Amino acid sequence: MTRGALYHHFRNKEELFEIVHRAVTLEISEEAQAATAAMTGHTLQRAMATLRVYLDLLATRRDIQRILLIDGPVVLGWERWRALRSEFAYAGWVQTLSLLAEQGRIVAVPIEPMAQIILAAVDEAALAVAHADDPAKTLEDMARALTLLIGGLVDTRHAPGPA
Repeated sequence: MTRGALYHHFRNKEELFEIVHRAVTLEISEEAQAATAAMTGHTLQRAMATLRVYLDLLATRRDIQRILLIDGPVVLGWERWRALRSEFAYAGWVQTLSLLAEQGRIVAVPIEPMAQIILAAVDEAALAVAHADDPAKTLEDMARALTLLIGGLVDTRHAPGPA
């Protein structure tokens, strides 16, 4: 495709890149969700398993790393990149935390700020995996740290079974 044909469909490279970024984000999200779909009724375990699949994909797929984490902030600018990340992941964390709160599974927390903090921690973990000399080890370390962080929200006083 020539540059002229490309710009017939897109105003600039940032617009094109945003569409690619959205497509890759959707692809990885759907793949992670599909991998944990059988875990119905286990909200917290499913969220953590989905997060693990997401980090696994980032650790093993350089194309995803490059589009979502390396080129994304550079091409789109940090604010637009962060807005896109929030658009996809933030709503999922709000939904998950809200459901866990309704079930009495987590301690009382301000849901939206906590979702933002978790998203920031997940993004930082993903960036660490993407830039690591040893992505597999970094993945294990980050997955453990995120499990401890998010698991710390569990209200152990009301923990009758899997959430």
